[in-house]
Amino acid sequence: MDDLNEKFIRCAQDVIGLMKAVDHSVVLLEKEFRRRFIGERFEYYEVEKVDEYKYTAGKFHRDMAGFKSSYELNLFLLESNLVPKGKVTDDKGEIIHQTYSEYAKNNWIIIQELVFYPILDLLEKYKSWDFSFDELFGVFNEYLQFHYLLDEISYFMITPIEGFVLDVDEFQFSDEIKIVKLSDDMKTHITTYGDRGGFIHSPIELRNISYAFYIERRKYKKVKQEDDFNLIVLLLVMSLRLATPANVFAKHSYNKPNKCRGILTSIGTWHEQTTRTSLKHSSNDVPLSKSDLNKAKEVFLKLFSLKGKKNGENIYNVVLKRFLSSLSKSTYEDSIIDYTICLESLVLANLKGELKFRLTLRAAYLVNDEFSPSHTRQVLSQMYNDRSDIVHEGKTLRQIKKYKGETGLNEQEQFHNYKEITKAIILKYIMLLSDGESLEDINDRLEREAFSGS
Repeated sequence: MDDLNEKFIRCAQDVIGLMKAVDHSVVLLEKEFRRRFIGERFEYYEVEKVDEYKYTAGKFHRDMAGFKSSYELNLFLLESNLVPKGKVTDDKGEIIHQTYSEYAKNNWIIIQELVFYPILDLLEKYKSWDFSFDELFGVFNEYLQFHYLLDEISYFMITPIEGFVLDVDEFQFSDEIKIVKLSDDMKTHITTYGDRGGFIHSPIELRNISYAFYIERRKYKKVKQEDDFNLIVLLLVMSLRLATPANVFAKHSYNKPNKCRGILTSIGTWHEQTTRTSLKHSSNDVPLSKSDLNKAKEVFLKLFSLKGKKNGENIYNVVLKRFLSSLSKSTYEDSIIDYTICLESLVLANLKGELKFRLTLRAAYLVNDEFSPSHTRQVLSQMYNDRSDIVHEGKTLRQIKKYKGETGLNEQEQFHNYKEITKAIILKYIMLLSDGESLEDINDRLEREAFSGS
């Protein structure tokens, strides 16, 4: 360990010298610089001067190749079996066999992950270069353990959520997924450490948020792909919106520990589709019962069971994104377009003609245990006409005067009807698809039964 400590410190000194030479003003620490990571390109933008300076991963690797210390650390880590020697291939994909020495001279991703990233962590923590090499060596060991030595890692993710209130402090969706009361400790954690990508929540912003998704998963190094945290959050929000009257919104998620991240990337995920952007669709916190949560749990498990399956493609590729984003739209008109796309993707799958007739016919039969067929046909026919007026004539919902004459409802009441019918139809399809039916079989059966009156 003494040899490793010595080699690491020599390499870290050279890397710090390089970072200071490249960036005299330590732009990593200044708020007036926006930071982002695109592919392998690190870009710094000075807002006031509108100057651009780029420092690429390739340039960093070339600079590291000039240091004896980086080569010696690379070689020591490889020969000690602390990091694996990766596969190197030629332009034809053929494996090139290299000695440890050859590999150490030409592959600097190890130094990037185990030296550069720990330095960045401490820079972001202290906002200065005033940290000790002992502390830096400790962070290096954490990265070494996490990225190279451990066979499995336990991750957890916290996602603040709003739009409802519960009479319980915790509800379990599965062994690894639950809704929890957002404690003061959790709020402190995400307002202190969630600052890597600029999506930090201030304590004031979180003051009135009481709940969070808490997701803990195990990642096995030998497994090629783990279940995606972001997808789980989207499925949870979708399930709660479909199964309960609450308009649930997810905030920024925070992962701990970090996954192997690119330089200056975010610590977590900003959930674009579930971010509150429209006051038009906002509502007060809705009380949810244990029965509401159990129904949402059932929907979540059904949705999750469709992941990666052929008969779940329309749900995952179209309906999930469109339905979630519908409440983040700033106008009723945009939301109606999202709703009709959801319905067409399910009810009209693989159809070319008689779309409006088929949509109202099939859907009316599908949800006849919740709404009368005449009500469903009327609402869907009206929504389809409105979508046509919005898209082809540029009208707003308020400008479509037919509401007053045909339904006597104002735009908000009419939109509520559209939303509830859409939710009911999507729910029915999720349940049927999760039982193994295909969209084609479901729709053929609905049409036969609707025509026969059975």
